[in-house]
Amino acid sequence: MMKAWVIFLVAAGLWLAFIPAPVAAQNSCQNKGFAVIMATPVSSRINWVGDRVEAVLSEPLALSPQSTLPAGSLMKGRVAAVKLSARNKPGSIRLQFTLASPLPPHTPFIAQINTPDGWLRQTDENTNSWTVSPLRSTRLLNQKIQQRLGSDRAVWASVLGLNQNTIPAVESDRFMRDYNRNDVMVGAGDRLQLQLLCP
Repeated sequence: MMKAWVIFLVAAGLWLAFIPAPVAAQNSCQNKGFAVIMATPVSSRINWVGDRVEAVLSEPLALSPQSTLPAGSLMKGRVAAVKLSARNKPGSIRLQFTLASPLPPHTPFIAQINTPDGWLRQTDENTNSWTVSPLRSTRLLNQKIQQRLGSDRAVWASVLGLNQNTIPAVESDRFMRDYNRNDVMVGAGDRLQLQLLCP
């Protein structure tokens, strides 16, 4: 009887040894970093929580041994949080992407900016987290500025405490660059490094 039990246990052990480990489940999420090109400009001065954002994947992203997003895939997300700049305190913004095409619908996918705390600040400009494109566009941000405070230079001169004759046109990229220095301003075409979050 004892011999039969020994044979059974040895056979069971051999059977379990040949069961493949759940590799896909273990490797499907590893907090991977990857790069995207922003299609929607965002700013901590202009955007609100919930504003929609889009970006394009700039390199293939392996989600699991069986699933890879090709370069050029469209990613959709939103502004998750915003901190406006204040005196001696720069603004910051958090983005969260939850949809990626051509992933099937309802496939779990969450990514955020690849900084230690997930927040993007103007000091991150031209670092590993954020590369400014020379061909960037801030057109949508300029439109939002005009919707918020209009394009009257006298109004902006009062807000900024400057002579209105020294302020460039509010709708220009130069205005966004020169007079929003304490706020994050990511242009369409800028490259951001994101991090895939494990569910």
